[in-house]
Amino acid sequence: MTQRRRWSVAAMVAVGVAAVAVFVWLYPYAIPTAALRMRVFQGGAESRAEGFLRQEGAGVPPGYRRSSRFTTSEYRKAYLEQTLGLVRASQVMQREGFVYAWRVRWFKPGEQTEYSVWVDPDGRITGYSQRRPDDAPAPNSIRPEAVARAFAVRTAGVDLTGYDLKEKSEVAQPRRRDYHYVWERRGFRLGEATQRMNVTVTGDRVISYGRSVHVPESFWQRYDRENEKGDLLANVASVLAVGLLVVALVGLVIGTARRELQWRRGLWPAGILAAILVLNAANWLPLQRGMQSTTDTDATFAIRVATSTLTEAVGAFLGMWLLMVGAEWRYRRAFPGRISLWHWFSRDGLASPAGRKRLVAGYSLAAVQLAYVAVFYALDRRLFGI
Repeated sequence: MTQRRRWSVAAMVAVGVAAVAVFVWLYPYAIPTAALRMRVFQGGAESRAEGFLRQEGAGVPPGYRRSSRFTTSEYRKAYLEQTLGLVRASQVMQREGFVYAWRVRWFKPGEQTEYSVWVDPDGRITGYSQRRPDDAPAPNSIRPEAVARAFAVRTAGVDLTGYDLKEKSEVAQPRRRDYHYVWERRGFRLGEATQRMNVTVTGDRVISYGRSVHVPESFWQRYDRENEKGDLLANVASVLAVGLLVVALVGLVIGTARRELQWRRGLWPAGILAAILVLNAANWLPLQRGMQSTTDTDATFAIRVATSTLTEAVGAFLGMWLLMVGAEWRYRRAFPGRISLWHWFSRDGLASPAGRKRLVAGYSLAAVQLAYVAVFYALDRRLFGI
């Protein structure tokens, strides 16, 4: 390896190391979830949720499945970051914002009744829901508000002397009445947002409970408008992408007519990508199963997941295949005197000095990409709060 090449490799290594350092430094600012202090993880959240159900006398009926996943209230998270700033918002979201929680769910395909318990990173029960059919019967509630208040104090651990009853309503179902109460914490403000607690009573039992930050309606509307702008830009980018795809296909047609394309060599990288996507779908399967609708049978769910996975894998396979074949053809025509692009993917190519240099360059560029993402999101959150 020449002295000049050694210096260029050293420079690329230095750039890669610097990019990794920038990524590590900005990652907590770019991805605030990374700064969470997780005192309770998935297993602990599931144990606490099961204990809560037993305490409430609900229990889990036989044959029900359990799933759990970590959830984030994106609307409330965006509001707090825009209103309080990243540092203050990160502190508030951990304890007072009720933005993050483990959702532990019990369900059974074909049964409308399901149970969900939300456990925050500190291990507190911040939400509970017993979803039941509208025609499910329940005894008449004699003192529903007293039931709700007793639950708030005894189970939720909330001292209602510091709260005001903001709303109360009742909904007549075919064979029961549901009573809904909303309390608001007195004197607590996060910008214009308030902290609220919701309790729903049916008969002599609480069937839902939740603590949250109540964000002003004006913010919801503004947030939706920003998302609509983002969707518009995405649609414009899709149109441009289709234009580039048409140009690429024209090139492939020309290369095919000239018999200059090496179709078989593009199969193995495309096959590797498709295999990775299938493995990724298998890795996500437990999470997808946890979001399975109770109206879906297992067969319907399996068919939908398999169809989606197959469609994505086949699409990626074709896209990568055409990309590799077309790119190699354009490379060969643009640089006829250079070594074939396929050579760099061979053992001899990677073992050569030039191959090692390209390998270092590739890893350095990957580090630069990570740093770019971290800088982009950090600036985006600091300047625009999103």
